[in-house]
Amino acid sequence: MELGEFKRLFGERRELNVKLEAVRGESADVGALLSPGKQPVTRTVRGKGYTQPLVDDAKSELKGFSKELKEKSKDLEGKLKEFEAQLSQILMTVPNLPHESVPDGKSSEDNPVVRNDGEKRSYDFTPKNHWEIGEALGILDFERAGKISGARFAVYKGLGAKLERALAHFMLETHIAKGYTESFRPSWSTARR
Repeated sequence: MELGEFKRLFGERRELNVKLEAVRGESADVGALLSPGKQPVTRTVRGKGYTQPLVDDAKSELKGFSKELKEKSKDLEGKLKEFEAQLSQILMTVPNLPHESVPDGKSSEDNPVVRNDGEKRSYDFTPKNHWEIGEALGILDFERAGKISGARFAVYKGLGAKLERALAHFMLETHIAKGYTESFRPSWSTARR
């Protein structure tokens, strides 16, 4: 696949997305006019001004626009999904190359130690890894996480989940003190954007 072909598809997808957002915006205006609210709404749709309360001819005209916009939106969404599937397929063939400074190796054992901070402690016992301690304490569940997400993930339970929250809180407070502005966005979104 040539880079030019990918750029072309990406550009067409962007143009299609702009058209879809315009249709959704117009649809939202029509919906606001057709839905009576506490305050009268005034909107311009296709160059014509409408104000609530609507006369029957205006309602009929807007209902026709609404139906047309729903069909157009559905058509554009279908085309957009096709473009996204094509782009996704192309991206699946692009290798995820490591940085040129990363040495070749077959496993993590081949990674060089770049730096050590502090002195290495010595113990009169064989220390366990954090995952062994977490499983023994019942705060980490790798088997369940493996079924959900695959290897190298853990389900945090009880005090493990509490520790994870505390670490996130510590990170946020540290960065807020340095000028970071925290924000919390909705988990759900409407069908219209």
